[in-house]
Amino acid sequence: MVEAAIVHYAEDDLLNCQLFTASKSKNIKRNRRKTWLILLGCSLVCAIVFYINDNTFFFYYCVIVCIAVLLFYPLYQKHLYRRHFKKFVKERFESIKDVEYRIELNEDNIISDSRIGKVIINSSEINEVTETRDCFFIKISSGDTLTLPKRCFAGKSLSQAISRISQKHKLSVNNELNWEWK
Repeated sequence: MVEAAIVHYAEDDLLNCQLFTASKSKNIKRNRRKTWLILLGCSLVCAIVFYINDNTFFFYYCVIVCIAVLLFYPLYQKHLYRRHFKKFVKERFESIKDVEYRIELNEDNIISDSRIGKVIINSSEINEVTETRDCFFIKISSGDTLTLPKRCFAGKSLSQAISRISQKHKLSVNNELNWEWK
């Protein structure tokens, strides 16, 4: 059985794909943690140096900075990464905002057809399928991720098609319906 839909990607679809991929990347998680710890460590070292030198004003200043970094830097970093990816997506989105994609899913392949070209992805090349509240993210063996917005498919047809593909190729569908960028 073939499920088909016309997909017009919204900027948020592409942004969520980038943020989702980043949230699952070990390198990005490590870099975010490393930056946070370096800032925390530097402010702590400065506080210790000023304490040893009996400079109480700068000691307290560094302690306050250290506490602020500890509490608020992860929130700032979340905003910083979102802004970075939003700029990237905005550039990318300009080239595809008016493109209409016809997406067909069957048990053997996924076909994306548009005025840009036609792409056929063999279902056997799917490595991972993740369902979020708004989209399905299909990671393929090349490392690319196909984003399928649920809003473009009628009812549960997308979920059913993904389920059939997953069963045939013995893939598990990761349900992350509560996922959000952190």
